[in-house]
Amino acid sequence: GVHPPHLLGSELAVRMARRLVQQAKEDKDVRKLLRRVTFYIIPRPAPDACEALFHPPHAQRTGNERPTDDDRDGQCDEDGPEDLNGDGLITMMRVEDHSGPYIPHPDDERVMIRARADQGEHGRFLLYREGRDNDEDEQFNEDPPGGVAFNRNFTFRYPYFEEGAGPHQVSEIESRAVADYAFSHANIAAVLTFTPDDNLMRPWKPDPESKSERIKTSVLSDDAEVMDYLAEQYRTIHGGKDPPEASPGEGSFSEWAYFHFGRWSLACRGWWIPKVEPDKKQVKPADKGSAQQSADGKQPPEEKVEEKAAKKDRAADELNALRWFAQEGIDGFVAWEQIEHSDFPGKRVEVGGFRPLVRCNPPADRLDRLEDVHWKFLRRLAGWLPRLKIRQTKVEPLGGGVWRVTVEVANDGYLPTVAEMGRITERLQPLQAELELPEGVTLVAGYARIQFPPLAGGGGTAKRSWVVLAPEGESTLLRVRVWSPSVGKAARRIRLKVPEKPQQEE
Repeated sequence: GVHPPHLLGSELAVRMARRLVQQAKEDKDVRKLLRRVTFYIIPRPAPDACEALFHPPHAQRTGNERPTDDDRDGQCDEDGPEDLNGDGLITMMRVEDHSGPYIPHPDDERVMIRARADQGEHGRFLLYREGRDNDEDEQFNEDPPGGVAFNRNFTFRYPYFEEGAGPHQVSEIESRAVADYAFSHANIAAVLTFTPDDNLMRPWKPDPESKSERIKTSVLSDDAEVMDYLAEQYRTIHGGKDPPEASPGEGSFSEWAYFHFGRWSLACRGWWIPKVEPDKKQVKPADKGSAQQSADGKQPPEEKVEEKAAKKDRAADELNALRWFAQEGIDGFVAWEQIEHSDFPGKRVEVGGFRPLVRCNPPADRLDRLEDVHWKFLRRLAGWLPRLKIRQTKVEPLGGGVWRVTVEVANDGYLPTVAEMGRITERLQPLQAELELPEGVTLVAGYARIQFPPLAGGGGTAKRSWVVLAPEGESTLLRVRVWSPSVGKAARRIRLKVPEKPQQEE
């Protein structure tokens, strides 16, 4: 729910909560998991923006209800889109104008692409969001209702002065509430976000050159190795192919969770339109005198291989979506329809384009399978969290009632006890141990509470020692406990006694 049009994210979050409740009744392994791991689930952190999607005219929007002056003209929300063709939707508007930079795609004229002058193409259309120039500034829909986007309002790579970013970082009630909630729950170890800012299908890449920089802007190499493994596991479980590129993450929640909150942050969109190979028989030829011919009617020079490849990729996602709609029988595109427009007298104006929300949300009959896939990954992710274990304890008599007590602690989980970015941000409480002494026992060397270094996953260990003074000739029982809110806890009792010597063979 961090990106409101991605309603699938909210749906999956609710379904994960339901699965946890249902499985806890039936599966002893889930009950055991819930005794060790706490799940905090926020299905809809941007409620106003999500709710607005369900009110006509239906438009794809990300902002909340805060009034904003996007065009800096002293007025707020004065020039938004209108439903000009009366279909209850806000789509696009193309205006035939030879000064415009757009042309219809040669393979499917419903799709608009930018003309490339270096390839002999000449623009024929202007392209706007459906609406009028309400404030008569010769711009269209540049200041619509819908103010600040939750997923552009966080502190990492904050997009200053850009649309939807807000007046400053964490300026909104909803983003502040989520950030405050996160910081007040020190036991959070990892964050999983359903969002187009995907780093499971499209893992973040480290930048070795930025490692020495004070401000980190790319995933750290040590963390990248761990996150690559998690991403590989997700891809295997999901089974999807040809994922789209991840959305830009400026000001996003998922990037903030790693770079500033210091936790393992995983993000996935969950679903995307699968690739559909084009039917060559149905490819439409280009209009004469438009996309494929130069101004004098001659064919442009033969293209190089790389130019052909670039041309082939133009609007590839839009073309693939149309093929998939046709294959699935989905009404996902509003056919271009000519209208009369008072702002363009004497010009041909058409309204049409993709229906809102259809390209980022799956058909309802796909939801059960997506639930199964992400439930499986969520359970595994919980199982990969750090698990503390006191591997061994050792007592050594030093004479005169003085003892050295040594504790070895291990992390039996896959994930390290803290991400390297978490160590740098210092947002996580360190792993620590406390030696609890009974009456009559005093601490001679060391502190009763001491810190452990971060422990690597897969059995990483560390040792700490104390020196204590206990009454001679008595059996004394100590207790050591090791804990961190984001890692868990372990405890063991230790008896001070001289270890028995092994018997020698005769």
